[in-house]
Amino acid sequence: MSSGLRYEEHGAPWSDDTESYYAPDLRKLALTHSEIVGPPGDHWHYNNFNPPVDGNDSRTGNLSAGC
Repeated sequence: MSSGLRYEEHGAPWSDDTESYYAPDLRKLALTHSEIVGPPGDHWHYNNFNPPVDGNDSRTGNLSAGC
Protein backbone atom coordinates (compact mmCIF):
# COMPACT_ATOMS: atom_id res chain seq x y z
CA MET A 1 0.00 0.00 0.00
CA SER A 2 1.35 3.40 -0.88
CA SER A 3 -0.46 6.72 -0.63
CA GLY A 4 2.20 8.55 -2.62
CA LEU A 5 2.96 10.75 0.40
CA ARG A 6 6.50 11.45 1.59
CA TYR A 7 7.27 9.65 4.85
CA GLU A 8 10.57 9.87 6.72
CA GLU A 9 11.22 6.91 9.01
CA HIS A 10 14.60 8.13 10.24
CA GLY A 11 15.69 11.34 11.91
CA ALA A 12 14.38 10.91 15.44
CA PRO A 13 13.23 12.70 17.45
CA TRP A 14 11.34 14.59 14.70
CA SER A 15 10.80 11.85 12.12
CA ASP A 16 7.36 11.16 10.69
CA ASP A 17 7.37 7.92 12.72
CA THR A 18 7.70 9.91 15.95
CA GLU A 19 5.21 12.61 14.99
CA SER A 20 2.62 10.07 13.83
CA TYR A 21 2.92 8.19 17.12
CA TYR A 22 2.00 11.28 19.17
CA ALA A 23 -0.42 13.03 16.76
CA PRO A 24 -4.01 13.22 18.03
CA ASP A 25 -5.34 13.31 14.43
CA LEU A 26 -3.20 11.15 12.15
CA ARG A 27 -5.26 11.89 9.02
CA LYS A 28 -4.80 15.64 9.51
CA LEU A 29 -1.07 15.19 10.08
CA ALA A 30 -0.70 13.04 6.97
CA LEU A 31 -2.56 15.51 4.76
CA THR A 32 -0.98 18.71 6.09
CA HIS A 33 2.54 17.67 7.12
CA SER A 34 3.57 15.65 4.09
CA GLU A 35 3.93 16.21 0.36
CA ILE A 36 3.06 14.12 -2.67
CA VAL A 37 6.10 12.31 -4.05
CA GLY A 38 4.42 9.82 -6.40
CA PRO A 39 1.12 8.34 -7.52
CA PRO A 40 -0.87 6.29 -5.00
CA GLY A 41 -0.39 2.54 -5.34
CA ASP A 42 2.72 2.90 -7.50
CA HIS A 43 4.89 0.78 -5.20
CA TRP A 44 4.68 -1.03 -1.87
CA HIS A 45 5.75 1.03 1.13
CA TYR A 46 3.72 0.69 4.29
CA ASN A 47 3.90 3.62 6.70
CA ASN A 48 1.73 5.29 9.32
CA PHE A 49 0.33 7.86 6.85
CA ASN A 50 -1.27 5.29 4.54
CA PRO A 51 -4.15 3.86 6.65
CA PRO A 52 -5.86 7.17 7.47
CA VAL A 53 -5.89 8.30 3.83
CA ASP A 54 -6.74 4.97 2.11
CA GLY A 55 -10.48 5.65 2.03
CA ASN A 56 -11.52 3.65 5.08
CA ASP A 57 -12.74 5.95 7.84
CA SER A 58 -12.36 3.84 10.98
CA ARG A 59 -14.11 6.54 13.02
CA THR A 60 -17.40 5.99 11.18
CA GLY A 61 -16.89 2.65 9.44
CA ASN A 62 -17.58 4.30 6.08
CA LEU A 63 -15.60 3.76 2.92
CA SER A 64 -14.84 6.82 0.81
CA ALA A 65 -12.64 7.75 -2.12
CA GLY A 66 -9.66 8.64 0.07
CA CYS A 67 -7.22 11.22 -1.19
